[in-house]
Amino acid sequence: MCPPPEHKTPPHYLVSIFEASNETLKEVLLGATPRLLQQLVREHEERRPTEISHWAEEHRVGYRCLEYSISGREARAFISKRARVLRDKGWKVLQESD
Repeated sequence: MCPPPEHKTPPHYLVSIFEASNETLKEVLLGATPRLLQQLVREHEERRPTEISHWAEEHRVGYRCLEYSISGREARAFISKRARVLRDKGWKVLQESD
């Protein structure tokens, strides 16, 4: 998971942007993380973030990394633009704190 809101990622740190999509509910979780995608997925399987705690095992869920090694400042802009595109396509966008 990304650090909690009180420990925001400084703008100069490098992070990756991930997308967890639930095709069953047409919801997507966007976030930035310094972790590898495989580690993030494992953490989410062990303990789901609050934003996606309602996702069930039978839902069609997939994870992917959208962008590697960008600054925290660029990550926020990227996530904002990606969220807008997805909303325009009818998806409910959930965002994890960075």
